[in-house]
Amino acid sequence: DEKLKEYSSYKNISTYLNSEVSEVKGSIGDFEISVKDNSTKKITNLKVGVIITATGAHEYKPEEWYHYGEDGMEDKIMTQLELSDKLRNDELKDGESLVFIHCVGSRQPEGERGVTYCSLICCSESIRHSLLVKEKYPNSDIYVLYRDVRVGTDEEPYYWDARENINYLRFNEYPTVEPENGKLKVNVQDILTQTNLTIHADRVVLSTPLIPNDTKKLGEQIKCARDQNGYFLEAHVKLRPVDFATDGIYLAGTCHGPKGIADSISQARGAAAHALIPLISGEVENEPLVSVVNPALCIACQKCEEVCNFGAIGVNFDNEVLVSESNPLLCKGCGDCSAACPAGAITMSHFSDEQIYPMVKEAVKGEFVDERPRIVGFLCNWCSYAGADTCGVSRFQYPTNIRPIRVMCTGRIPKHFILQAFLEGADGVFIGGCHIGDCHYLEGNYDMLRRYNEIREILEKIGINPKRFRLEWVSASEGKRFSEVVTDFTNEIKKLGPLPKNGDKIELIKEKAKESV
Repeated sequence: DEKLKEYSSYKNISTYLNSEVSEVKGSIGDFEISVKDNSTKKITNLKVGVIITATGAHEYKPEEWYHYGEDGMEDKIMTQLELSDKLRNDELKDGESLVFIHCVGSRQPEGERGVTYCSLICCSESIRHSLLVKEKYPNSDIYVLYRDVRVGTDEEPYYWDARENINYLRFNEYPTVEPENGKLKVNVQDILTQTNLTIHADRVVLSTPLIPNDTKKLGEQIKCARDQNGYFLEAHVKLRPVDFATDGIYLAGTCHGPKGIADSISQARGAAAHALIPLISGEVENEPLVSVVNPALCIACQKCEEVCNFGAIGVNFDNEVLVSESNPLLCKGCGDCSAACPAGAITMSHFSDEQIYPMVKEAVKGEFVDERPRIVGFLCNWCSYAGADTCGVSRFQYPTNIRPIRVMCTGRIPKHFILQAFLEGADGVFIGGCHIGDCHYLEGNYDMLRRYNEIREILEKIGINPKRFRLEWVSASEGKRFSEVVTDFTNEIKKLGPLPKNGDKIELIKEKAKESV
């Protein structure tokens, strides 16, 4: 409360309590945010240059564990946060017996109660609280039951201090806790001594994980991805740890993942420093690789809007003529929208169809004409193309039958690129992209994977063996893997033999391809 009063006293800081973001529009330097007051239902419209997301997390309530939350157990079975409140209010008694149980609801198998990840701060909180209890109530008996202890370098001395006066017991199978004669009977097997122990405790403290606050709606509004646990994903874990993939939006604190106060402050400082760059400079450099919409061809089907992860393109319903429009400040140049457009209304600057088609034709019919099999490769700029480069630098060998064509993302590759390669005379088509979850454009490889299965069905219908078309994930560091998958694919194409040169058959394939597309 004191901090909020301090913030409110600054002229350039406005605080909105009991409010939520109802809409976000615009791009870096020109965001329009609508804030709804949940009490008065009043909407406040703000124009801002950048956004920092710090929605936080909350403590998991282990209602399915150890009688937590049951009547009469409120003062006996508690979480670390609830113990902190009791210590602050001096509600414990000297001479009591306390049992701390770690990993309650965290590091659980998929589908089980709780979460699969480690919450990182639970062990440190347990150490801190056990030392505080021992300091305030020196006659207390404290037992810490743990699977593993994970603390940072700075916290290691506190851990060894705790080991001096606190009993640490390591378990494999979770302990059991049952009420007995006004106390709590805790049964545990210490795997270090292979001894079954029974502890009669006055209180049981559960170390539970952090759970992200519900950010699904906000994530959709700001077009920012979340992981399977609901935490926001940064643009790059090493190169852009406080940026979202959408320019002008940054993240800090536990909305990104479980972390302590020190790490949250460090990340907040980094986010603030990054946010200041465009604010101080007053200008933003635009990417040259952006999508361009031909309004004469656009049919306003909104397919482009569905696949764009950055909110860079969509139908403008304010215009008299409904056509899609692309925002060059938001566009990242992946080309997913161009591949998804059924009307061919979207082209990519510097990677247009008119530029790629001659590459395909030359790859098959240039100096390559007498070498069989002929394989055309479409490689993602950020991973597979760099992986091919790593392969060469590392002196790994692979067949020269493949002719790589660079695209910014595998999501840029439409069905007609593949079919055109076969119609021009390719014996096989290879696509190399980022590993699932590592796409530079968030979900471009997912879209390619869906398209891949559709293309295989089309190839089978028009009489081309689907084995002649392959999709592989190769990262920038996997030069050896690139060599292996290209060699394997080339050998498979050699076994299948070249596609027929008979003109009638090729014309028949062309007709079937047109019907399928």
